[in-house]
Amino acid sequence: TYIHTYTQEEPHTMSLTARVRRIHKEMGKIQDSGNEHIRLLTERFNPDVGVLLIAIYGPSDSIYAGEAYTLEASFSDQFPFKSPQVMFIDGTPQHPYFRPEGHVRTKLLHPDNWSPAIFLLAIVTEVLQVMRDCPRKVWPADVEAARADVVDISALQRGAPVARLGTQSTSPAAAAVA
Repeated sequence: TYIHTYTQEEPHTMSLTARVRRIHKEMGKIQDSGNEHIRLLTERFNPDVGVLLIAIYGPSDSIYAGEAYTLEASFSDQFPFKSPQVMFIDGTPQHPYFRPEGHVRTKLLHPDNWSPAIFLLAIVTEVLQVMRDCPRKVWPADVEAARADVVDISALQRGAPVARLGTQSTSPAAAAVA
């Protein structure tokens, strides 16, 4: 997979003021979402820190019902041209899209899918949706593969070994379970 890395010569950074305005817009979208499973914990954005904290509550129609987690979204100087880094910071739900140390791997955050038009609210909503769709709590069968790819939830729902999206094979760990 080809992943383009931006160099300093490329104009893919925003001024600090424009970046802060965009992140304030991100905050407003989360606050105004009306989603009972999402709550913005950061009251004021500090551009020197570059982090927002969001509480998420397990959907009532999921195996995560009644559970609460905190997501940290870190914004680099290249945001929104580069996706924020999103991770759980006070415990991670056991899920094939989430690494045990908290890193979130979803389709929207994948470098091939990221676009400056994507807002943090869409990422948080995607996290809630994959939690809702997950039939059982499992870590990625192949943790190394999960660093770059997301697993096929439909296979997990069928009880099949966990395969990485875009591949036909399953991980050795998943194959051993089958």
